[in-house]
Amino acid sequence: MNIKKIGLSSGTLIVCEEAGILCPERDENSYRSYSQADISRIFLSRVCVNLIYLS
Repeated sequence: MNIKKIGLSSGTLIVCEEAGILCPERDENSYRSYSQADISRIFLSRVCVNLIYLS
């Protein structure tokens, strides 16, 4: 899945990658390709962050 379909900023995805939350594969053009498992981790981490800020 590409970044446009995920609906998050590229900065957010890069931070997740640098933190080790994501390890996206690269396609033949060196674009990041996110698996369904990557997307699930992104949204789970967003839920956790939102819960921390709301509590």
